[in-house]
Amino acid sequence: MTQRNSGHAVDQNGERVRLSGRYQSRLLTLDDLADLPEPRYLLHDFIRADGTNVLYGPSGSGKSFAALDWNLCIASGRPFFGRAVDQGPTVYIAAEGVSGYYKRAQAWCLARGVEYVSDFRIFPEAVNFFSGETAALEAAFAVLKEPPVLITIDTMARCMVGGEENSAKDVGLFIDTADKLAKQLGSALLIVHHTGRNGELERGSTALRGAADTMLSLKPEGASVKLTCEKQKDAAKFDALRFHLEAKSESCVIRPGGDVGRLPDHQEKILETVPSSFGTEWFSQRKIGGAAGLSKSTTQRGLKALVARGSIEERTIGTQKKEYRLKPDQAAVPGRPKRSLGTAETVPSHTPLLGVGQATGAGPDK
Repeated sequence: MTQRNSGHAVDQNGERVRLSGRYQSRLLTLDDLADLPEPRYLLHDFIRADGTNVLYGPSGSGKSFAALDWNLCIASGRPFFGRAVDQGPTVYIAAEGVSGYYKRAQAWCLARGVEYVSDFRIFPEAVNFFSGETAALEAAFAVLKEPPVLITIDTMARCMVGGEENSAKDVGLFIDTADKLAKQLGSALLIVHHTGRNGELERGSTALRGAADTMLSLKPEGASVKLTCEKQKDAAKFDALRFHLEAKSESCVIRPGGDVGRLPDHQEKILETVPSSFGTEWFSQRKIGGAAGLSKSTTQRGLKALVARGSIEERTIGTQKKEYRLKPDQAAVPGRPKRSLGTAETVPSHTPLLGVGQATGAGPDK
């Protein structure tokens, strides 16, 4: 048997043999560990850019609305209610049916004041990661100018046909296939999953939780839903957040707060406008109100309330002039330059990826 020590192997005759460079590179010193990058987020605190993210909850809790909202925020560069994004193209695998996603995306665009999201694509059929049948998806990726920063799998159950959710081995095979594809593309994963019968924990084997970098739980709470971070690898968990689904156009959109305690529209408008227009720089009430399209008195009331709840910071210049900014810890991730997906000039023979504006119909609330 060959024994090993630092940098060398010792053969059965006691002779020291130098290990090749590729083996040495796997032996990290404390200095090497210090040089490793810190965890990076596509959506600050929520979606890890370098790992596997899981969103789970009971049927009808709004999981798909939340996942779609995050995809559109990342693809368009819009903040998620004060939380910054690292912008890039996203692909959403709508394994439970593509019907309804156009109306949901339309409602999101109307609510956020966005005309079109060119860097978002939908793959309109299930992909069996359990059996490794990913050829159609990979062919679809091949026609993109550059790979997505986020691949969403909605849902896990529809994308591991033939596998058993209670089997650690089967769940492991599903994760391994999806993870290898994501790593090849340099993409993060967002896996949407259901809870078990008790509605508390994710359904099936704990292998999914073990493999995840971030576990997000979305559960009904009164008239709203509560988003809780159940696991955050190598980082602190964020505080629980509450949202509600609000009717918009012919669909619904995610809004912060419950039906009773939700933020007024003018406060939501300020929270959406400040990070997208000013980042974390200090600006006057007049400029913020102008960018948000609000009157002087409405902007003043909104900023005062948001300062009181800790979402906006305030400082006084001289004796009277006040300036405001988004709290830096809510916008810690710098945006990357806008990138365009586009497609090749030839039409692929497989099912194409759909962009916003290319599907119709009404789907189930999830």
